[in-house]
Amino acid sequence: ISLVTFVAVMKREYLHTFYSFDTFSESCRKRVKSAREDQDELKQGFLTCHPSTFAGWGEELLKPWTLKNWSKWEEEKPAWFTDSWIEGVPNEYVPYEWRVKYKKTKGRVDPQMRRRSSVQQVKMLMGDVEEK
Repeated sequence: ISLVTFVAVMKREYLHTFYSFDTFSESCRKRVKSAREDQDELKQGFLTCHPSTFAGWGEELLKPWTLKNWSKWEEEKPAWFTDSWIEGVPNEYVPYEWRVKYKKTKGRVDPQMRRRSSVQQVKMLMGDVEEK
């Protein structure tokens, strides 16, 4: 009842703003594409979405943006440029020199590397298993 009342009393010229036939991925692509070059804070949020969200258009719009700006972010350290955000960015979207740095300093875990189980870690601490 309240939805019907809301639609009945609203101005007709705004009705189109309440619905869209775009998928979530299409909507995200449009927002990234329409964003200005300096709107890093807006764009960074899309990299925290599930990779399937930007699978079709990320290589075209997000990857060049991250490769171009990564060094700037390392220097400026914006509030959103956190370790957890960095871990969520696909490796191919991070410049090679920074991937190497993160791997050496253990600041970024390569998802292709298999994590040790808790049992393996305990055995290593007790000296039963050699570290690979």
